Amino acid sequence: MRKNTRRLLALVALVAIFSGLEPLRKLLIAAPCLVALLIEWDFFSIYLAELERERVGREDGIEY
Repeated sequence: MRKNTRRLLALVALVAIFSGLEPLRKLLIAAPCLVALLIEWDFFSIYLAELERERVGREDGIEY
């Protein structure tokens, strides 16, 4: 997911949460945005873990 897409999803979620909408409408708008951001964060953390494993492996002389 691109950086601008993540920013847009976060902005939509914040606007929905702090708007004067009914609670159910807030939930219906903000929940999918937040779920998409959490899924993206999970993929990003997996990517960071792989980079760390490769970095440590290179320091130890192990090829992955």
